[in-house]
Amino acid sequence: MASRDRYSSATVGDIAGDDFLDQYAGHVDTIYDASCFPLTSVGGTGDAVTAALDPALDAGGFADGMRFTLTWGAANTGAVTLAINGGSALAVLDKSGAALVAGDLSSGLRSMIEYVGGSFRILTEVGGTAAGGVAASYQAFTASGTWTKPAGIADDQMVVVELWGGGGGGGRGSSSASGTGGGGGGGYVRRAFRAADLPSTVSVTIGQGGLGRTGSNGAGTAGGNSTFGALLTAYGGGGGAGNAAGQGRGGGGGGELEAGTTGTAGGTTGLGGAVGGADGGIGVNAGRAGTIWGGGGGNSGKAVFGGGGGGTDTAGGDGGVSLHGGNGGDGGDGSPVPTSGSAPGGGGGGGSTWDAGNGARGECRVWIMGA
Repeated sequence: MASRDRYSSATVGDIAGDDFLDQYAGHVDTIYDASCFPLTSVGGTGDAVTAALDPALDAGGFADGMRFTLTWGAANTGAVTLAINGGSALAVLDKSGAALVAGDLSSGLRSMIEYVGGSFRILTEVGGTAAGGVAASYQAFTASGTWTKPAGIADDQMVVVELWGGGGGGGRGSSSASGTGGGGGGGYVRRAFRAADLPSTVSVTIGQGGLGRTGSNGAGTAGGNSTFGALLTAYGGGGGAGNAAGQGRGGGGGGELEAGTTGTAGGTTGLGGAVGGADGGIGVNAGRAGTIWGGGGGNSGKAVFGGGGGGTDTAGGDGGVSLHGGNGGDGGDGSPVPTSGSAPGGGGGGGSTWDAGNGARGECRVWIMGA
């Protein structure tokens, strides 16, 4: 057992030189074993880490309670070992003595470790941030793909998903008096999830924009729905109508519960998932001529979150703007030319005797709130 006794001016009797040096050396060893030394030259891989220690260990090697600090050079993908000064690779465990799992360590994470019974235990937090879990992040999908839940994410971290459906394509008329309608804007939905309630991967489908009518009079096609697995759906906007003479109306905006419908040649604006506002106005929820959640056809079918509706061909009707989604394309009869909607979710502009604009694709945005 180490002793705190030491020689001093009050010591009785002669002090031999060797006795003094032996006591001094013993105290230094005790202090070394109880100190916390920085490890340098951290290298290797994320799972098999190497490092240097100065001063090096003596012949006795590691002793329980020795502590070290280091900055990890890479994220781990599983269990971790650490070899110091070319010695044996010893397991690195968490505070409770359990093996590390993928994502417990990250590049730049600073840790304090302690040697205990043949392995190292991390005394500080793991998991990518000081409080565990993962750092805040953002990912946008503009094409279909797969979302993967990050390793090490805390069960209670919030994952926010935003979706836009595809905008509908504009209709095409056969005369300057056709009054052809623009496509409805894609609908918008948003939902916050608890990370533990999400599977490890989620299939993401991005709804394509509907095609504007080309070559002959008729309606544009509807925009596609966007989905986040089976957990969330943003519905596409309806196609704008076109006809030979008069009152081809705009497509309905994508609803929260169903897709927008195509406008009719006889004068009915397409409906969305709920009753919308007047043609060219702003309705409530998912409606027909530009709404709070999804845009619709008509002249300036505005939206707050969903895509704006495409404009009519009449005198080059302006597309509806959106605060958070894409704007609708302008209508036209060749002077000006109809334009396509902008992403995400803008409806295409209608055209008379001119090919109509296309609707814009949808989008998925995933926000992870930091731990």
